[in-house]
Amino acid sequence: MAEIKEDQEIFAGDIVSFINKDGRTVRGAVEVSGLDSESDILESMENAELPKEMLKIFTYPKHELVDKEMNEVILLDRSLLAGDTVRRGKTGEIGTVISLDIKTDLRVLDTNMGFKNICAKRFEPFVRLSEGDKVAHNGWIGQIRDLEEDKIGIMTSHGLLDLEDDRGQINPDFRLLSSRGVYEPISDWRRNEEDSSVYLGQQLYGNYTKKGDESFAKVTDVGNGDAEVNWVAFGNHEFTPMPKNEWYSSELWQLQAPWLEEDIANTEGQGITLGARYKIKITDDEAKSLNYLRNNPEAEKLNAFGDVSAWQSLTPLQQYKKAEITFQDVIDLLVRITDTNEDDNSPWIKIDFGKYSVITYEGESICKYDSKRGERVAEKINGLFDPIFYGKQDKAKMQHEIKERIERLFAELGKILGNQFEPDKLKIHMSAFTMESAGDGTGKWRQYRTIIKEDPNLTASVRGQGHSKFEHKNDSAVSVEVVDYRVKCKVQWQSGEIDEYKSTELFPALHINDHDFCPNDFVVRENREDLDEWGNVISVDFAEKQLVVQWHSDKTLKERETLSVFDIADHPDYKFRMGELVVGTNATELPGSGVGMVKSILPSGHLEILWADRTESLVLPVNLISEHVLFGDAYEEEEEINEEDYDEFTVNKLVISGDEEEIADSDGSWESESEEDVVMEDKKKVDLDEELKGFVNVSAGAKNTVKSEPELTAVIENTLEAAHSKIQEIADKWESKMSDEEKDTQEQFHEKFLEELDQENTRLEEKANEMIAEITEPPSNDVPLDELGAVHYFELPSPTHAFYKTKTEQPKSFLKIYNSEIKRLQTSLPKGIHIWTYESRLDLFSFAIEGPAGTPYEYCLFFFDICLPDGYPLTSPPKVHFKSAIKQKINPNLYDTGNVCLSLLGTWAAKRDSEDWTYNSNLLQLLVSLQGLTLNSEPYYNEAGYDRQKDTASGMENAKSYNEFITVKLCDHVISTIRNPGEPFEQLTKEFYFGSECSESEGALAKFIEKIKVLKSESPDDLPYPLLPISKGCKSALSVKLEKLKDIKTENGEKFTSPLC
Repeated sequence: MAEIKEDQEIFAGDIVSFINKDGRTVRGAVEVSGLDSESDILESMENAELPKEMLKIFTYPKHELVDKEMNEVILLDRSLLAGDTVRRGKTGEIGTVISLDIKTDLRVLDTNMGFKNICAKRFEPFVRLSEGDKVAHNGWIGQIRDLEEDKIGIMTSHGLLDLEDDRGQINPDFRLLSSRGVYEPISDWRRNEEDSSVYLGQQLYGNYTKKGDESFAKVTDVGNGDAEVNWVAFGNHEFTPMPKNEWYSSELWQLQAPWLEEDIANTEGQGITLGARYKIKITDDEAKSLNYLRNNPEAEKLNAFGDVSAWQSLTPLQQYKKAEITFQDVIDLLVRITDTNEDDNSPWIKIDFGKYSVITYEGESICKYDSKRGERVAEKINGLFDPIFYGKQDKAKMQHEIKERIERLFAELGKILGNQFEPDKLKIHMSAFTMESAGDGTGKWRQYRTIIKEDPNLTASVRGQGHSKFEHKNDSAVSVEVVDYRVKCKVQWQSGEIDEYKSTELFPALHINDHDFCPNDFVVRENREDLDEWGNVISVDFAEKQLVVQWHSDKTLKERETLSVFDIADHPDYKFRMGELVVGTNATELPGSGVGMVKSILPSGHLEILWADRTESLVLPVNLISEHVLFGDAYEEEEEINEEDYDEFTVNKLVISGDEEEIADSDGSWESESEEDVVMEDKKKVDLDEELKGFVNVSAGAKNTVKSEPELTAVIENTLEAAHSKIQEIADKWESKMSDEEKDTQEQFHEKFLEELDQENTRLEEKANEMIAEITEPPSNDVPLDELGAVHYFELPSPTHAFYKTKTEQPKSFLKIYNSEIKRLQTSLPKGIHIWTYESRLDLFSFAIEGPAGTPYEYCLFFFDICLPDGYPLTSPPKVHFKSAIKQKINPNLYDTGNVCLSLLGTWAAKRDSEDWTYNSNLLQLLVSLQGLTLNSEPYYNEAGYDRQKDTASGMENAKSYNEFITVKLCDHVISTIRNPGEPFEQLTKEFYFGSECSESEGALAKFIEKIKVLKSESPDDLPYPLLPISKGCKSALSVKLEKLKDIKTENGEKFTSPLC
């Protein structure tokens, strides 16, 4: 695949333009880029793979989702916020966006008038708060966890409409017609987080009175509904009680959040994009300008942003000009509107004839209920549209049915209404067009766009901002939409330099290593547990990986020092970034309210804080706690299910224990399930299919897992058929034995039935495993012995084995599966892999992998523990633990906590063409994947989604930088491994690093030391992986590590037993 040039790298949120098929320039926002690692829109698509050179773009203003290649578009703007990390050019230097200057062109909604070059800092949201926002009250910081629907104020000619009305003053069945082009129940008409279509000053048309007379109305207010706040921490010196959790909408003004109001266009939830909607308070000059344009049509045209009709939010149906159509065309269009209908955007249909008006929406028809006759009319109309709103049908069949129903409807309406019904006066209004009879007796129809003409006599209180007589006033709020914008970013680079750039001159820093420091970062010395000394970064030399640090001791300013980036680490507690929220420590009296936002970080190490009460002060980090600590992973886990806890290979088993029924998964963890969930609904019949789901778990699970494997599928289907027959036999036997008393309670019958069913399930499981062992028997292999790895046999595993305390319940047939695995490993294990098996625990293994040649991992050893869980290999892959030697990741897939991220293990949702665990997967396949795919020459791309960066300028720079980082870390890994290899790896470690007594060749340690020496030289030979040229900071760190490595080699590793470096 061709390399994507740096200036063609486009990402989600970017604004682009392209030329469409008819030669017009189209603009839009990138919804997802092929360079993005993940996207919600891709997850919802049937094919969730997007080539890295492709983009999905939402066009503006039509909001159509189109696919384009990156080389077909022009970048107009980058999606950036203050605090974002960026880079410039090919140098790869990292910078932090410290401020944005955004100038916008705005359209006043419902008009084609607007303003140019308006600063985005003037924007206000339609509602102040959103779910997830952080707020403060009396020194407490909390997060909004739940928001009720927004409160909408609607002014009609009859007065303010009360949407909460429960006194019958309005008919809740009648609909509002908004500019969204849909009728909606008044009681449900609310604005939510994902709907910016309701706005201040919006003109409405609909049924507002008890009788449902149609009239105009205006949105006069949009505000937050009731809120629930989860309070997390207290920041004042003097303690105050925790605030309440439930807040009425009328009380929300008491919640402080100046960080949401300073510059909303620079917040993640309200960020600028095409079509974004806000409200602004206009000046006297701006009000006069709008009024002048409104009253002077010629001037309005010159200053217009386009035809106002083009901006109306109608349903996405083709717009028709006035044209003659036939009755068959009417039927075709009714069918067509069904084909384009989606559950969340049902079109409305309104039928007028004489004084009767019927609205149909989402399968329901409503008429003005002034008589029983009106109810009968609505009932007949509703019958017409049953096939549209209740299920899809064949198109031809639907056409025929609608035609018959319309003809039948005319006849029935004629009987109900008599002379009042005139078919020639029938009109059918839809979301985007109107159809009416020509009225000339020819049977012809006309079709034209649906337009609701304004009422020039509306009172001022009901006129929307789009009304031709609406009067704009100084300091009044106007609802606007962004039609264009230009962004300049002020960036502080690692060097400390501050410059201003167009957003298109910058590139997002997609990957930041642990040692990619920036000015104002807070740090400590590497491997330093004493945190009394801390520093803040003054400047960084990106190319040479060196930096200047201002050191502090408690609150005392110390010296500045130039260091290698590998000699320091992030401060574990001081995670302060510009724009981040903080609370004061209770032990310190602060000048502010105790909760605030970091406005800036000074070279002296002080943080400039904007407090919730809008005062400002300078504070040292020792007196603050960041929101990173308060709202970290532990906090989020209270509200969300941890995806890592989900194991798609787990097969649940039902266990009866007293009066409570519990479900145990293959990890041995338990959770209770109520008795109502498992007792059969029909007390006189056993639901065999449901019982099979719970008890014939191995067979059913296997059938789903291996449905593409004909041989095993046949075996499983035969087993399931036998299981159905056997279970039916058990059920019949027990039902015939039941007394009337037992049939009434069912409890005793149910318990005995499940007991015998469980026994049958165990027998089926044994049979299935025996079949699997036979089918997956390894083929013979004639690999030369000197090219094979080593299999070692021990009696007992070490208590340090990661799964030593894990208990598994393996069936008798497991021995066959175990022998099959051992035979495969003995004959096919690649050189460089060593495995240990334990006679007392056949479910446990340990293995070591030698770093492959031509990679940064060469001359290193890596240790793992394995457990074969219940259901292996049919329904569960092995469990693998990486025995990390240091407290840092040396590979994206290998965590220092022991987690191994691999698609084959089901611990990573990788691409569609990646390896997945199936019944015939095995340990050999796993070990080869770890050796060849995980420990490779460019491990940077192992990170989820990062493979999309291959062949891009940023990807190649990041891959090189990552290799430099792990080269330093691998020195620590080798030192720690030699000092404390752990069981059963001691002998292998000694022979690998220092050579065996029976071999004259030198060990891997000497080769590793020589490799480090070469890397430190001024002009090393080319390497088979991206690393050169080596930075000064890296060379400096390698020099320190090299001395330690030499000491270990001199002592042959004998004196080093401490696990510490």
